[in-house]
Amino acid sequence: MLIAGLRISGWIAALVRKQALKRENIDDTLGSFFASITRWFLTAATIIAALQLFGVQATSFVAILGAMTLAIGLSLQGALGNIAPASWSCCSAPTALDNMSSWLVKAAP
Repeated sequence: MLIAGLRISGWIAALVRKQALKRENIDDTLGSFFASITRWFLTAATIIAALQLFGVQATSFVAILGAMTLAIGLSLQGALGNIAPASWSCCSAPTALDNMSSWLVKAAP
């Protein structure tokens, strides 16, 4: 089950990447980011499901994962405060990487 789940997560991530590359309004970097997030989410779900087969309670594992995420989030609070607006601006108005240099030249006084 674990091997099948990992292969399926890779297949779905490749499908997300391919669909993102087909669209003109989504940058390649953003499409790769979405595919990576999809793969990690599905991999985590697969590992939790595989651990349940061996008798590990999923609720305790998810609670531990949530506590670890909260601790990491609180420790990186300042850095995450800067990353969130940057990611929002990337998602709301994506700019291709090759257009960035022309934008910087226009913005310079």
